[in-house]
Amino acid sequence: MKQIFALGLALMLIAPAYSFKNTLPFSTPEEEKDLKRPGDIGDSEVDGFVNQSFDLYESTLATDKNLKTIETDLEKIEKEGNKIKSDADILKRLYAIQGELRSRDDKAKELDNKAVDMAKHAKEIKPINKVPKATKNVNSATKALDKTKEMTPAQVKKTEELTARAKKITED
Repeated sequence: MKQIFALGLALMLIAPAYSFKNTLPFSTPEEEKDLKRPGDIGDSEVDGFVNQSFDLYESTLATDKNLKTIETDLEKIEKEGNKIKSDADILKRLYAIQGELRSRDDKAKELDNKAVDMAKHAKEIKPINKVPKATKNVNSATKALDKTKEMTPAQVKKTEELTARAKKITED
């Protein structure tokens, strides 16, 4: 009898702690890695917000890859002791990324201002059976937007760094 009581007491103490852990408002690294573009729900406002947010996020991921490629290319050129021309592909790519980052920052601010309205709108969608999916999509889009805003400053810094390195090895 005492064992059953002890087991019941242990379950009563552990279950709420486990439940609380699984409802914390922040995402785990595994969840952040799994940011996937959700499917459309059939509401143009929500679908537009979600698609624009994920377009920015995917562009941010592509920029990371491009910067890594450029860095590898620069390391190779520096290691070989070569010089590049002022109109070299590397510099053109870096200048293009700088422009893209400025544009992305403006778009992210614009979407960030819409996020609260989109969350409210998602809760008012008709038919009501679309509300959970709409809310989930808006939340996913907001996470993607937050991740974009988090990654962009580091990309700006990296682009400036790589541009300075490329200019140092540019032929006059």
